[in-house]
Amino acid sequence: MTHLGEHSVSLLLFMAKSHHKSVSSARKYFKPSHKALANVTSLLASNVSS
Repeated sequence: MTHLGEHSVSLLLFMAKSHHKSVSSARKYFKPSHKALANVTSLLASNVSS
């Protein structure tokens, strides 16, 4: 299941598929890829400059 975070699946979808009830327990296994983090950073940067 940890590969889902690496493929930019949202935490909520990850929780639905893994049957986690709490965000804190799901976050232990949810590892977004460096590329996914870079994409989010880019999105946030473009919103700041708009």
